[in-house]
Amino acid sequence: MKSKVLGVLRAKAEKLLNDRYDINDPNRAVEFDRIFHELQVHQVELEMQNDELMAANLEIQKQKDRFSHLFESAPVGYIVVSREGLVTDINQTALRLFNNDKSMMRGKPLAAFVSPGDISCYYQFLNSITKRGTEQSCELQLLRRETGSFWGLFHAVPVGADEPDRQIYVTLTDITEKQAAEKELRQAKQRLDLALEASATGICELNLDTRCFYLDEYSCRLFGLEGQFFAGPLDRLMHRIHPDDRRQLENSLRVAVVRQRSLAAEFRIINEDEDIKHIQARGRLVDGEEQRSFLATFTDVTERKLWEQETQRLKDEQDKALLNAALEAEENEKKRMSDALHDGVAQMLYAAKLNLDHLRSQAKGLSFQQVADLIEQTIKDVRDLSFELTPAVLLDYGLRPTVEEMTRRLASEYLSFSTDINLGKSIPASLQLNIYRITQELVNNAIKHARCDKISIEVYRRGDTIFIEVSDNGVGVKKNTGKSKPNGTGLSSIRNRIKLYDGKIAIKANVPSGTQVSVKLKYIEPASTQDESN
Repeated sequence: MKSKVLGVLRAKAEKLLNDRYDINDPNRAVEFDRIFHELQVHQVELEMQNDELMAANLEIQKQKDRFSHLFESAPVGYIVVSREGLVTDINQTALRLFNNDKSMMRGKPLAAFVSPGDISCYYQFLNSITKRGTEQSCELQLLRRETGSFWGLFHAVPVGADEPDRQIYVTLTDITEKQAAEKELRQAKQRLDLALEASATGICELNLDTRCFYLDEYSCRLFGLEGQFFAGPLDRLMHRIHPDDRRQLENSLRVAVVRQRSLAAEFRIINEDEDIKHIQARGRLVDGEEQRSFLATFTDVTERKLWEQETQRLKDEQDKALLNAALEAEENEKKRMSDALHDGVAQMLYAAKLNLDHLRSQAKGLSFQQVADLIEQTIKDVRDLSFELTPAVLLDYGLRPTVEEMTRRLASEYLSFSTDINLGKSIPASLQLNIYRITQELVNNAIKHARCDKISIEVYRRGDTIFIEVSDNGVGVKKNTGKSKPNGTGLSSIRNRIKLYDGKIAIKANVPSGTQVSVKLKYIEPASTQDESN
């Protein structure tokens, strides 16, 4: 509008000059004064407008300086990027994140400061902004000069979509700690999932406001439910719980919720295929900001329950076997002593009595040597019986002489022995007696069942373990399948003695021929025991 007015005034002034008006003409003078006045008014207006323009420029400069200061000192990183991806400007916060200088980054492609593993993600981010012209966000691993890398969150806004020098304003936030926390959280979740899977455990949550149960995938499998998630009332689960356990479980859960106690309960689940699973439940009340929940874990302890039941059954059978073995051994010992006394000593003494009676009736022709022989044999039998029951030589001289005396008594032209007894240190008499009884029983078994002509006995010690090995060259025994323990004659008695010392017994058949029985006994030497040869 003002330019049009100035144009009109200029046209009038030029017309007056062209007409070469007479300055003395009153009409021309008035017109000239009017035009000159208007020019002066417009001059003043222009000067005023110029002052306003200068003030506006000054305010714009102040705003620009204020914006520049805000841009540089903002707590968030700011980057201005061209449509080609070149850094045209960057503030100090972003420079500190990159540990770099503005001169080193301005004019460089922003991709040069992105980790190689995230380059493709960055270009997708840039192309998406260029094509769509909308705000975009992206998390990238960025390179920090000389100090590794950091995780940054880019939030970009395109500016000047229709202009050729279109730019992209990018805010940069350091999310390294957030990424580390999320990574740790993911790892913790993975460890939890692995632990739950390894321990056969599922998770359940009860919303106390809605009275609704939530089960994870594993818990659904425990209850025989389809799908990876369950959300519903408790009634939909109760019909799968064993009828004998429902009331107790409901009471335990009610007490835990009302009295805010921990839940520790075991119950059984009956699936559609009638399989019974034993479940252990543990949980507690959790007060959240938005709702109150009861969290619980379900662990499948079916195998443990079966193992405990089997262990108890085996223990009961073992206790019965031990008791029967003890009673049977006692009865067998009594019977053997009775038979030995009745069939041996008693018969010998009776024969001696008959000879003495005959001596009194017929003195002529009596053989006193026969009586002496009978009495001598009786004495020998009594001594053998006494040695078998309680070898006095063991108490007087130790284990080696006792074993050697036993083999001397049992040896014959059809059976030979080899012995190697070397324990190295003195051991208690009770242990020596048990070693002798084990050895004696193994030798007796070999004589009775192996049909052998050679028996080898070795007793030695290594550290805290005493080894007893009895081998023969007989017919051997059948290989044990591992399903049950061999129950040869005397083995029950041997096992009872072995248990006193946490020992083990192993029977090797046909190695290379005959049988080898190895026994290991644990014995810790008392600190005060002195070295002494047996």
